[in-house]
Amino acid sequence: MQANSNIVKKTARAALKDNFVKAIFFCLTVVFSMLAVYIIETLLCIVFPDVIASVIVALLLVFLIAPLMLGMLRAFWRIMWNSDDTVEVVFYYFSSREEYERSLRLIFGIVFRTLWIGFLLFLPALFTDALSSVRVYEFFGMSAPSFASNLWVLSAFLKIAALIVLYIITLKYYLAPFLFVADGEMDAAEAIHKSTLLSRATAIDFLLLTFSFFGWFLISFTVIPVIFTIPYFIMSYIVHSRFAVANYNKVAKQFSSGEDDFQFSAESIEL
Repeated sequence: MQANSNIVKKTARAALKDNFVKAIFFCLTVVFSMLAVYIIETLLCIVFPDVIASVIVALLLVFLIAPLMLGMLRAFWRIMWNSDDTVEVVFYYFSSREEYERSLRLIFGIVFRTLWIGFLLFLPALFTDALSSVRVYEFFGMSAPSFASNLWVLSAFLKIAALIVLYIITLKYYLAPFLFVADGEMDAAEAIHKSTLLSRATAIDFLLLTFSFFGWFLISFTVIPVIFTIPYFIMSYIVHSRFAVANYNKVAKQFSSGEDDFQFSAESIEL
C-alpha cells in the first residue's frame, strides 16, 4: 500500500529538518532564474513583436529553466541521503554535454507528448472559436449567423474540459523526472515508460498529496511563505516518489510480471 499524505509530509519534514536553509537556496536559484526570464520577456516585448518574444522565452524555459529544475530535484533527492552539497549542484545537468543532452531528451519527451495530446484535446474548442469568429465568415464572404456570438460559452467550457482531461492524462508522466534524477543510468525513454507503469497505482495518491497542500498554496499568495512552501512540496514529491518505487518493487517481487519489472534503490545514486 502506498504511504498516505500525512506519512509522506511527515517524512519530508524530517528530511528537511536540518537542511531547510540549503533547500531554500536550491529553490531560490530556480526562482531567480525564472524571474530573469520574465524580465527578459518584458524587455523583448518592447523590441520585438509578442510572438517572437514568446518563442524566445519558450526556448529559454526549455533549454535553461527545465534542466535547472531537474538539477533542483536531484539536489533534493541527495538531501534525503545526507549529501553535503552546495548550491552549484542545481546546475548538475549543465556540468557536461552528455548530462545536458540527457536532460533535454527527457524534457522534449514529456513536452512533445503533452503538446500532441493537448492539440487533440483542444481541437473542438479551436473549431468552436473559428465558428464564433466574424473574420472567418468575412473570409468566405458570408455574414455571421446569430448564434455565433454565443459560442464563446461553449468554447470556454470545452477549453476547461480539455485542460482537466489533459492534466489527468499527462499525470502518468509525473514520476518520470524523479526516476530520471534518482537513477543516473536511466535514459529518458525508460524513465517515461516506467512512470506510466508506476503511476497507474500512485497517481491518485499524488493528487491527494497535492490537494493536501491547498492551504499552503493559498497562503503562498502573500509571497513570503512561498520560500517555505516550495521546498516542502518538492521534498514531499521526492518522498512520495520514493515510496511509489519501493511499493512497486515490493509488489514486483511477489508477482513477477515479466520484462516491465525493475528494481530501483538509492544505491544507484552516486553521492
